Amino acid sequence: MEEQMKKPAQKWRPILDALIDKIRIVSREETAALGEEGTKLKLWTSQESILNEICLGMDEGIRDFNILKSRQLGSSTIFEIVIMLWLSLHPRIKGALVVDQDKTRDKFREELRNMILSIPARFGGLKIVPKGGDNRFSMKFTNGSQLDFLVAGTGGSKVSWGESSGYTFAILTEIASYGNEEGIFNFLEALSDTHPDRLLIKESTAKGHNHWRDIWESGQ
Repeated sequence: MEEQMKKPAQKWRPILDALIDKIRIVSREETAALGEEGTKLKLWTSQESILNEICLGMDEGIRDFNILKSRQLGSSTIFEIVIMLWLSLHPRIKGALVVDQDKTRDKFREELRNMILSIPARFGGLKIVPKGGDNRFSMKFTNGSQLDFLVAGTGGSKVSWGESSGYTFAILTEIASYGNEEGIFNFLEALSDTHPDRLLIKESTAKGHNHWRDIWESGQ
């Protein structure tokens, strides 16, 4: 009876913890150890909470997440870690990080690039391909995977931003700020819903009665 009541062992959290242990960042509060590229990443309680929920869902076979959040949670770091994990463990897949504006894309790209470069040894082939493989539009990796950086825009005219590119993996960050609802659903409808390596995360703060509220309430 006691054995039956035990919770199943987590699959994804230990793998993510192993990756997090290798990541080094530039910290305003701490000095890097001698020989280190930066300081060890220490997750906030809010970041732990987001990561736990994603991992528990993935352990149960869930591959589509809607995350409603408040500000200042450090969530972008978690999504960068998930990007690194998914592309490193699944060679030759195509992923997308969708943001609201150019400056957000540039911030994500710089942080993600620095994290990847801080890993001392190969982590599942997650090393950036040099000479043209890393630019403001995409990152290519030695295991054949690729991450595209897509800007949805905050105006209402952009209805197409990558729906024909065959993405298996996508993170749509601050989706409530996207300016055109049609563009969002065009993109979502084109994503795979059967591929064994699929993963979709949509996240944002709440911004009133808009498309994000509809997505959240419908569970799409």
